[in-house]
Amino acid sequence: MSEQARIDCLAFAQDSGVLESVVAVRDFTRLCESLADSTGEIRYRIDAGLAKSGRAFMRLEASGQLQLQCQRCMQAFGWHLAARSHVFVAHDAAELDAWDRKAEGLEEAVLADGQFDWFAWLEDEILLTLPVAPIHLADACPIPHRQVLPVRRPNPFATLATLQRHHKLKS
Repeated sequence: MSEQARIDCLAFAQDSGVLESVVAVRDFTRLCESLADSTGEIRYRIDAGLAKSGRAFMRLEASGQLQLQCQRCMQAFGWHLAARSHVFVAHDAAELDAWDRKAEGLEEAVLADGQFDWFAWLEDEILLTLPVAPIHLADACPIPHRQVLPVRRPNPFATLATLQRHHKLKS
């Protein structure tokens, strides 16, 4: 897919481009390494344009159902994917450096690339949404979630109190 997945970001934004389709989960090689199985599909939409400020941007949305492995019971379970990303595109490094990204709300910005791999960007954004330690909802997991009970530890000063009482009895 890498040959078809290349676009010129600035031209895509200036043309108000849109890429929208459905892709099989098995086509995402890096993503499949993190899944219980590679069944299913991911619906995505990438659109681009020029903001009121004149800056080029690209926006990505992806959704689908992924099969993750519960880290409590090690069984597969369905997880709803909802990924969103919005990036601004700078013409060159000087423009990117000149932007006060935090003040202007441009936390995510990329350098313009005539061979931008949108498929890799899509996969990156999906990977970033995955939970670090996926688990079933508490009532759906076959292994019950243990309730942590407070441990009753002896008071370290109880021995001292016993010694004091014992000493007072001798006196």
